[in-house]
Amino acid sequence: MKPILSPGDFVLVDPVAFTHSPPLPGAVVVAKHPYLSSIVIKRVSQVLEDGVFVVGDNSEASSDSHQFGRVNFKAILGRVTSRIS
Repeated sequence: MKPILSPGDFVLVDPVAFTHSPPLPGAVVVAKHPYLSSIVIKRVSQVLEDGVFVVGDNSEASSDSHQFGRVNFKAILGRVTSRIS
């Protein structure tokens, strides 16, 4: 799949999108990396009992849940609503 974001793009984020319900598969989320002090923007592929499995659109070059495991619901900062190039 072609990445939806390019270096230098800005995103608008809805920080309350998942206040009452978890993200659905296909949602693009902003989350705290489970092990590093960084932020990731990834697509939800699976909703688990205690978090989500996220993947990058560019599977050849992406660091995602295949490497770092699931992302806890509490680490999700919001849903990407728009991209500004």
